[in-house]
Amino acid sequence: MEHHVRVLFAAGFEVATLGVLCVALAQGPPSSPSVHGRVLDPKGQPVAGAVVSLAKGGAPRALLGITPDDGTYSFSDLEIGADYELKAGHERLDSRVRLLRVSNAGEQVTIDLIVVPPIQFQDASLRSGLNFTLQNGATGHFYQPEIMLGGVAALDYNNDGCMDIFFANGAELPSAVKTGPEFSNRLYRNNCDMTFTDVTEKAGLAGEGYSVGVAAADYDNAGFVDIFVTGLTHNTLYRNRGDGTFEDVMRKSGLAAQDPKYGPMWSASAGWFDYDNDGYLDLFVSSYVALGRG
Repeated sequence: MEHHVRVLFAAGFEVATLGVLCVALAQGPPSSPSVHGRVLDPKGQPVAGAVVSLAKGGAPRALLGITPDDGTYSFSDLEIGADYELKAGHERLDSRVRLLRVSNAGEQVTIDLIVVPPIQFQDASLRSGLNFTLQNGATGHFYQPEIMLGGVAALDYNNDGCMDIFFANGAELPSAVKTGPEFSNRLYRNNCDMTFTDVTEKAGLAGEGYSVGVAAADYDNAGFVDIFVTGLTHNTLYRNRGDGTFEDVMRKSGLAAQDPKYGPMWSASAGWFDYDNDGYLDLFVSSYVALGRG
């Protein structure tokens, strides 16, 4: 019995119209490195007519195969040590990309590809309790900060294994002062049941001034995630006390110094990383402009 696979050369998934090369697959093991398997739907049933792509790194074109009724595919004569990407598609179904490398002559690799519908998302913000609205302070005067979006951080601030969410919020303009609770930054605790609770006041994270970005990490190796918030006129470092509350340690940390030439800077974003490999996180802050100058 012979299985027939149509193999076509194309760039990406565009099948060339120059012809079809039919390859008879013998029952015995191939003498060259190969990969074979089946294309299946989520229920484990074979998929006929699926396009299977095998792309070698750096190659301008991918090798394509079309599965018969039993959903099988096979590619032989693989290059030893080369990196390949294997994937399948059928109508609106796609498999994830599988990475492949053979290391021995005659090596046979079996990989079944599961094609699934595209991932779809549903807006669950309201029923989950995430009712945050960014307030940019716009009043029709078109101040420059109005065009900036607020930063968001996903962090497990209370170490319960569920990711919490922190939102940076704006302020009234041109004063850049949080004149009401609508301008508060927000920390939402994940209840671990697909819902969130606003714990901003208890945590002490309402903030001051016009907040822009946020970077979360355990900078002091205390075992709890801390929060650094960038802003229009000043930044704030919140140290996690480990009891559900935070304290402002900006001055104590030595991060409150202003630019010697321009003074207070509008800081847009920040990132934690250990640049000198000493086991403690360092901080990089990206500043935009000095407001009111020039």
